[in-house]
Order: sequence, then C-alpha cells, then structure tokens
Amino acid sequence: MATSKPATPKKAAPAAAVKKAASEIKGRVKAASKALTTPTTTAASTTKKATPVPTKKASATPAKKAAPAAKAAPTKKAAPAAKAPAKKAALFAILPFCIVFVITGLELAIAILQAYVFSILVIIYFNDILATH
Repeated sequence: MATSKPATPKKAAPAAAVKKAASEIKGRVKAASKALTTPTTTAASTTKKATPVPTKKASATPAKKAAPAAKAAPTKKAAPAAKAPAKKAALFAILPFCIVFVITGLELAIAILQAYVFSILVIIYFNDILATH
C-alpha cells in the first residue's frame, strides 16, 4: 500500500501583498499632501506660473528661498474659510439639545395642567358627596 501525504494548503506570500499595499498608500498620501500644499489658482491668475513647492529631495538652498513664498499665500487665505463651517457645525450641534429642552418643558407644563385638572375633579366629586348627605 502506498501512503499519501495530507494535502496542505499553499499560503500566499503576505509580505508581498503588504508591501504592495504600503506602496499604494504611500503614493496616495504623497499625492494628497502635494494637492494640499500647492496653491490653488483662479481664472485670473492662470497665466502666472505657480512657485514650485519644495520637497524633501530638493537641495537645501532652493528650499530656503521658496519657503517664505509658500508659507504666506495658502495658509492665511484658507483660515477664515475654515471658521465659518465650524460655527455652522456648532450651531447644528447645539440645536438638538435645545429641542430636547423645549419638549421637556412642554411635557412638564402638560403634567402640571393634568395635576390641576385632576385636583379640581376630585374637589368637585368630594363636594357632591358631602352635599348629598
């Protein structure tokens, strides 16, 4: 009789898949950071050339010259636009709490009204009992 070995499933090389995924993520992060650091151009300024954004691979001398121009333009104009949505978000975050307090107040007012009506009915009932005897 011939003995057969049990079949073992072949494992895929996870290291290669991890390296491939890591390189894709690095590429996406680099593209996103490049998109965030480049200044946006309007229709009026399309004829002007945008100053290149220095990267880590660039030499130290051009990076120092281009850094002040890159810092001044995009950051100061983007800050006021970011504050307006934050105020709207804060308003919408507070709105549900205000609605809860208003509804709770209405329920409290209804409970007080129900207690008043019940007490008046009890007084009328007792008055009728005492008047008949």
